[in-house]
Amino acid sequence: AKPVFVFDGGTPALKRRTVIARRRQRENAQSRIRKTAEKLLLNHVVPLELFHMLNFLFSHFSKKKAMFALGVNL
Repeated sequence: AKPVFVFDGGTPALKRRTVIARRRQRENAQSRIRKTAEKLLLNHVVPLELFHMLNFLFSHFSKKKAMFALGVNL
């Protein structure tokens, strides 16, 4: 004979706590992944933006004016 499983009533407390704990762990992991992705993106985008800004300044202005715009006193 095969065993018969009867699911009658609510979820046991231990299972409910386990499901909640796993959900929290998953949400925390997703949050950490999102923060890491943001940091990686910023570490790539900010230097790229700085490169374009410097390129623009030095190609459109004299070296002295570009340095002044950057706050560098010669």
